Amino acid sequence: EDWLDSAYDAWVTRPGVPKTPFASGRTRTAVATGGELATAPAPDLRRLANYVVNLGNQGLLSTSGSFVSTPAQIDRAFGHMERWHDQWLAQDGAPRERHVLLYAHGGLNAEDQGLRSAQRNVNWWLNNRIYPLFFAWQSGPAETLMNQLADKVKVRFPFGLGFDFMEALDRGVELLARQSFRWMWEEMKENARAASGPIGNQSDVVWPPTSAAQTAMAQMPGASLTVLRLAEYVRQHQDEQVLVHLVGHSAGAIFHAALLQRLVEASMPVASMALLAPALRVDEFERDILPHLGTNGGVRRFAVFNLSNQRELDDACGASGVDVYHKSLLYLVSRALEQRPNGQSEAPLLGMERFFDRPPGGGSLRRRIEARGGVCVFSPAA
Repeated sequence: EDWLDSAYDAWVTRPGVPKTPFASGRTRTAVATGGELATAPAPDLRRLANYVVNLGNQGLLSTSGSFVSTPAQIDRAFGHMERWHDQWLAQDGAPRERHVLLYAHGGLNAEDQGLRSAQRNVNWWLNNRIYPLFFAWQSGPAETLMNQLADKVKVRFPFGLGFDFMEALDRGVELLARQSFRWMWEEMKENARAASGPIGNQSDVVWPPTSAAQTAMAQMPGASLTVLRLAEYVRQHQDEQVLVHLVGHSAGAIFHAALLQRLVEASMPVASMALLAPALRVDEFERDILPHLGTNGGVRRFAVFNLSNQRELDDACGASGVDVYHKSLLYLVSRALEQRPNGQSEAPLLGMERFFDRPPGGGSLRRRIEARGGVCVFSPAA
């Protein structure tokens, strides 16, 4: 187990040895294309139970699929967190700080992708003495959207022509996506926000959860339930600083915009918040996040990391070997999947550089963020 957790790569040769699958949960047996059984890599669900909160439809704890989350599982994860923090604090010269990361992956991700992302990154955070909790939330696979768009596009538009008609093709794809797939994006956003919905009767929340409390708690929004357990953890360690960090990628920014309201409600300051290519509308950012930035606002440090506009335009979205859309996914969200303001062809998104210095309504979004101590970084950057 130590080797599988710690090592990066190894090559071993020995003649005559049959294939031997690993003994840990990092593998699974599946039927290969030829019908034979094959062993393949898979997320280590036993280990991830200490680092992942899996959320299903309407933001409730997931009760189906390969990874089931329960109130008791969340409580055990915090117990595991406490042991890691105690170990770090016991080292000579260690600051009396307990760092906790709450991570939300991007939208249009299947459950397996969210779990794999957590497994890839968990050791990096632990090596930096930060305990990560990953929210794997139901956001729908991007492959479904792109494959269906590809099928529709192939019927309506010719491919492989030798002259430049990409912009006209992209406008056609935007129209198809707007007519057929906006519901998918809206449902994904609904799940993201619902995970941090208000909990009416907090007296039903008991840590560790009793068998009677489990039933009631399982019907509560999963991210809000996690915030309540985090608040309990902070109360248990009042003699030390518990520093909370938020990181959200793409539609994970929508998830965190709602989660931040629960943290503010619980009087829990956020040490840092980083959003990566956020698929969050600018008006929602200005309503839900911007007022909380700064040392007096609840979020002490803030940074947003985006591609430059040219790199967004140089990107492409595809399926089955076909470039369906010749710009980034954020462009498709802005022009097709989001509700656009009256008379405008795009919905301004926080993840797009083009809206930082000339957002609707005048003024500079970049200056408003920097005035509250935030940082805006556009790739490429030093």
